[in-house]
Amino acid sequence: MVVKIKQDRMSAIVEIDRTLDEPVLIQSLLHALTEAGVMHGVDDAACNEMVAAINVQPPGGRLSGIVARGSLPVAGEDGSVKMAVEYTRNLIGLPGQFGAIDFHERGSFTPIDKDQLIATIKLPTEGVTGKDVSGNELSTIPGTRASLTAGQGTKLEAGGTELRAARHGDLRCTGDVVEVLDIIKVSGNVDYNIGSIECDGPVRVEGDVLSGFHIRSH
Repeated sequence: MVVKIKQDRMSAIVEIDRTLDEPVLIQSLLHALTEAGVMHGVDDAACNEMVAAINVQPPGGRLSGIVARGSLPVAGEDGSVKMAVEYTRNLIGLPGQFGAIDFHERGSFTPIDKDQLIATIKLPTEGVTGKDVSGNELSTIPGTRASLTAGQGTKLEAGGTELRAARHGDLRCTGDVVEVLDIIKVSGNVDYNIGSIECDGPVRVEGDVLSGFHIRSH
């Protein structure tokens, strides 16, 4: 009885020659695997089938087959973010009556209440390590963190799986940064680039409010 371990150590093959009329015992096969250093992934069903098959052959018969397999590592799952608040920036304008587009209205501001859920976050998993047939551990690749940064005016809760507003204000998403501003800041004019402003709380405009546009702060 010969045990051969593949070069990648992810499977073990046993070869059995029926040289005598005496039956081959399963204990002998398992002992041979242990002696060869096979410590993981032994397939009991395959071992029993091989012993049963060789024992019905006449002397001089030979069988070989895979009786152990290693376990491949499983990579971790990546994290993800699901927004709980609809956040859009309309670059053209908002629909008006009869399908017309109002270029003065862009929906440029998203009011948020304190403690309101902004996003749910799925954390990455570490993955599962594998083992070769000799019992050596095979490293895995952990999942990557979702691209999200809790900016000013926000807080992470529930073990980092919920992003909530730490104050009342205006929701802003810039790249992977999510923040809640306590004041609406317009660095230029209130014009076609910004649109009219309707919100709760203070508004600071560094430029002018052009004709046709308005600011209503409740």
